[in-house]
Amino acid sequence: MPSTILSDNGVTSGTSGLKSTGSNDGILALQTTTAGGAATTALTIDTGQRTKFPTTIGVGDATPSTSGSGISFPATQSASSNANTLDDYEEGTWTPTLTTDGVDFTSVSYSLQNGDYTKVGNICYVRGKLRTSAVTVGSASGFVQIGGLPFTASGSENAINCAYAVNWAGEEPLNGLTQGGSTTKIYLYYRSSVDGNSQTTAVADVGTGAFANELYFSGTYTVA
Repeated sequence: MPSTILSDNGVTSGTSGLKSTGSNDGILALQTTTAGGAATTALTIDTGQRTKFPTTIGVGDATPSTSGSGISFPATQSASSNANTLDDYEEGTWTPTLTTDGVDFTSVSYSLQNGDYTKVGNICYVRGKLRTSAVTVGSASGFVQIGGLPFTASGSENAINCAYAVNWAGEEPLNGLTQGGSTTKIYLYYRSSVDGNSQTTAVADVGTGAFANELYFSGTYTVA
């Protein structure tokens, strides 16, 4: 039977429990109310065992969002060992950087530097743009990378597409890979005009003047 509930100021208002409709087909409805107002249904289970939430729900002790309708996940993932469990979703921004896998550049200045991402479970989709305005190479060595990925990549290789690359000192990057174990960096590669083979971008391929290196890229990678 329906049971009486109190509003948040102690005034009796509305009912909770088993709610019967006009046609007497009972559904289970959880209701709430504020300041003596009419009861509002917060959760409904119908006769087909289908559950309906009118706004948002929080899982893993996450605070439900106060806007839109959807599922809120914790700020820090609570990973599940069950392969069929969606245990994380996140959207955000990140800042790509020009770096190496050896001795880093002495300094890099940017006129464009932004990125965004969407993470679903252990898969992260990223987009990034950067344009350098000055690069001081110094004693930099090794292969060129894009650093700053929002999540650590797993040890497996993941392809990143470089859709737009101009004004590099050497041959321009066409693609990238996350590789070499857990990392937050992307190795850059180009197709050699000499033999057509894929080559790792080296420090010598980086331009040092104003508006020297520009790169737009996107792709997905597996999160560790």
